[in-house]
Amino acid sequence: APRNRAWSLLIAAKTAFDATLAPPAGRAVATELLAACECSDWFWWLSEHQNADALARFDALFRKHLGALYQALGVPPPAALDVPLAVGDAHAQASAMLRAE
Repeated sequence: APRNRAWSLLIAAKTAFDATLAPPAGRAVATELLAACECSDWFWWLSEHQNADALARFDALFRKHLGALYQALGVPPPAALDVPLAVGDAHAQASAMLRAE
């Protein structure tokens, strides 16, 4: 499931964060990026029932934040960040409220 893959990516990023001694400036940026990835509703948005366009934007943004976190730590980001987590529902209305599960 997309959410499970997202959680796995976040856990790997947190593990890298905990194991890496980045320079102070990189550590401060990494701390902010980690907080952004942990505190948002990313996992709610990553549902195959959401509008495909909205889902693609949230998916890409989540993976972009994780990639930036690795960069701030000076650690190469995993290739898995290049792969979208979900595709969404092409028939869901973009203007309607997104569906909660």
